[in-house]
Amino acid sequence: MNDVWPCHPDPRHKQILNAAISLNKHTSAMQYSVGFEMVTVSTVGDPGAAAFQKKSSGDYRCGFCYMEAEYVPAGIYNVIPTTFLPKQEGPFFLDFASTAPLKVSQLQ
Repeated sequence: MNDVWPCHPDPRHKQILNAAISLNKHTSAMQYSVGFEMVTVSTVGDPGAAAFQKKSSGDYRCGFCYMEAEYVPAGIYNVIPTTFLPKQEGPFFLDFASTAPLKVSQLQ
């Protein structure tokens, strides 16, 4: 998904997973230190030990970040790209790779 989103707060993307999957995601905004969070909105059934409230891509990196999740329970998640400093705006790419079909839509 290629996106330019020039407003605050940080843009949010809804991700719907119909089955438990392995997931790879990355984002890039070449001129800023970037990261993102994946926040659980709801899960289908009992997610068991794999349940999480929020996952982070880790330390902010200049121009690129990446997150890999081995087991993500079926459900709805918000993906929120962020910059290290507030009010930094610019184009970005948000790419998803999954072992099962998923649906992604922009929320704000």
